[in-house]
Amino acid sequence: MAEISDVTKNTYQMTFSTLEQQMGSKLQDAVIRENVEGEFYFTDSQEAADFIETFTRNADTVNQDLTFERRRLGLRRFNYAPMIDSFDKIALINDPTFAATSNALYGAGRRKDALIVEAAYGTTYGSYDNSTSFVYDTNNTIAVNEGGAGNVGLTVEKLRAMAEIFEAADVPDEIPKFIAGTAKQKRDLLASTEVTSADYASVKALVHGVVDSFMGFTFIWVNGSVDGAKIIPVDGSGYRRVLAWAQDGLTLGVGKDVATDIQIRVDKNNSYQLWHEMFIGANRTSEKKVGSILCSEV
Repeated sequence: MAEISDVTKNTYQMTFSTLEQQMGSKLQDAVIRENVEGEFYFTDSQEAADFIETFTRNADTVNQDLTFERRRLGLRRFNYAPMIDSFDKIALINDPTFAATSNALYGAGRRKDALIVEAAYGTTYGSYDNSTSFVYDTNNTIAVNEGGAGNVGLTVEKLRAMAEIFEAADVPDEIPKFIAGTAKQKRDLLASTEVTSADYASVKALVHGVVDSFMGFTFIWVNGSVDGAKIIPVDGSGYRRVLAWAQDGLTLGVGKDVATDIQIRVDKNNSYQLWHEMFIGANRTSEKKVGSILCSEV
C-alpha cells in the first residue's frame, strides 16, 4: 500500500521565466542609425575649410580643392534558429515558443551592442575603392593610471581627461556624448570621490540612478556578454576599455532588423523551426569622436 507521501501533488509555473541577461540593446539609440539598402552603406564627410591670406590687390584667385573622406559600412548576417519537436508541445506543460522568441530579441540587441563596440575599436575602410584603412586613434585612450594615483578604476579625473580630448578636437558641444562601462565602473565612480568633493553629490545621484549624465556625458551601463565575452572588452593587460564617443562618431546600419518566422519542418518529423535573422553592421565615422578609458578592476 502506498504512503501518503507517494500521492502528494506538485504545482508548476505556467510560463517560462528568462534567466539573467542583458535584455536587448543599450547602445543602438546612442549612435546614428541608418536604414541600408544593398550590401554596403557609405558615409561621406568633408574636411575642415582653411582660409589663406591674400597680400596684394587684384591677386589671382587661388583654387583650393574640396577634400572629403568616405567610409564603408558592410552588412553582416546573423541567425538564431532553435527547433521545438512536435512532441515537446504535448509533453511540456508550457509552450516554449513565445519565450524562445522573446529570448531571441534580447540576444539580437546584445549582438547590436557588440558590433557597435567592435566598430569603435576596430579598423574601418573607405575611399572610392575601399583601399584606405582607418585605425582607432590610441591617443584618445586615457591611461589606467591617469591622475597619478596608480592603476585605478573609473574616476572623475579620468572623465575630465576624456572630456578634454573631445574638446581639444573641436567635437561640437551640441553633439551628445556617451560613456559605456560596466557595473564595476559604476561602483568605482562613487568610491573615487571624497565626501567633501564638489562632485560627490552629482556622482552619487548618477550611481544611484537618479540622473544618467555627468560632466557632459550620458552614462550607459552595459553588463551583457556575446560569444562568452563581455560586450565592453578588456585590453591585453586585462584593463576594461570603457568606451567614450560622440553620437555621430559611430553608425549602426540596419538592412533588416530582427525578422521572425515559425515553420513546420516536414524533414524533421514536423518539428517547429523558430527562425530569426537580421542584417546589420556598424562603423566608426571619425577617430576624433571615439575614445577609451582604461580601468583596473582589481
